[in-house]
Amino acid sequence: MAALVYFGGISVTRWGIFQRFRYRADFGSEVTINMSDTGLNAVGLHAKGEWAWAAYPSAARFSDGVMLLRPGVIRWLPDSALIAGTRDEATALVSANSKIRAIA
Repeated sequence: MAALVYFGGISVTRWGIFQRFRYRADFGSEVTINMSDTGLNAVGLHAKGEWAWAAYPSAARFSDGVMLLRPGVIRWLPDSALIAGTRDEATALVSANSKIRAIA
């Protein structure tokens, strides 16, 4: 019974999180993010925003991109979406402004 509650709880939680994001107006839409020394600028179909680097105090470098982190928020920046600059330049910019750790 405990295993059923445990695994069932995980499934229901994953489903609930997906439903929460799926009904947002910008779910699945393309967003353009520009990184500079001053911060991030994001523009999408339904929203736009600007954040100073202080908004993302930590980050993680994966083999295929960078994940910017703050409590309750993540921003995934895949290397495959780079239009200008290189993977190393993006990593250097993030590491100059946030505490970054390498994962894999």
